[in-house]
Amino acid sequence: MTIAAGFRCVDGVVLCADTEMSAGYSKFSQSKFRMYNKLESRPAFIYAGDRDFSFMAIRQIAKEIARAMPKRADVVEAIEKKALEIHTRYYPLSTEQRVFDLQAIVVIHLDQKERRLFLINGPTVSPVDHAECLGTGSFLGTYVLQTMFSKHATVWEAAHVAAYLLFLTKTHGAYCGHDSEIMIFSNTGGWQTFPNDPMETVSIKEMEADFSALQFNIGNVLTNLLNFKLGKKEYAAILKGFTERMETLREKRSKQIQAYIEREIERQEAYQQEEDNLEEEP
Repeated sequence: MTIAAGFRCVDGVVLCADTEMSAGYSKFSQSKFRMYNKLESRPAFIYAGDRDFSFMAIRQIAKEIARAMPKRADVVEAIEKKALEIHTRYYPLSTEQRVFDLQAIVVIHLDQKERRLFLINGPTVSPVDHAECLGTGSFLGTYVLQTMFSKHATVWEAAHVAAYLLFLTKTHGAYCGHDSEIMIFSNTGGWQTFPNDPMETVSIKEMEADFSALQFNIGNVLTNLLNFKLGKKEYAAILKGFTERMETLREKRSKQIQAYIEREIERQEAYQQEEDNLEEEP
């Protein structure tokens, strides 16, 4: 199983998933993204469930999208028909060990103005206007979506929420683990992995290390909020400890990014100097 989530933002869409796969008694790491950038609508999928069945079903839906676009047919309707066809054909073949029921989230770029997000839940296809979770980690994931993700968020803000959602579900959820994958799809048509620039933010592993370091502090602040057997000074000390811990971690990462920027500037200056010296040679 897995954790996968999609976020509808004001300037695009964010998709995320863990990379843990299970086969019998073994576990391994593999991407749960399937992207078809050569198609005009640039569909991208994430899924939860049986790997081989999901790959086959997603491939069939992508082919249906490819057939619909040149005819200017209703792509959403094409996805709906194919999802129903796949479910009708394969779900009756399910066993206790393998369930052939497609659970996926797809983002498509139909009108070249904005990305649209859809949930494929077996035979049904429905639009996602806010956010959606799939997989065994969806209970924890839904908690994060409901408490930390705003419908007014940008893709950059949503990507940070996605990082925390994956951290939480990988730490406390069943059958979720390995590396996190986060992709940003802008309304203008571009896409990028997150994070992809050490001049802007730290790696996901570093984010997860900081999330882990703060878990107890956050819990201590919340659980003692209405504990009135604690005096004002005692609770103030808890808040101060939490604030100082947050500031220390943030300052550490800020300095890390600044140091990288300075090293990159020095590297560029050294390279430019070499170029200038070559031009001056007779």
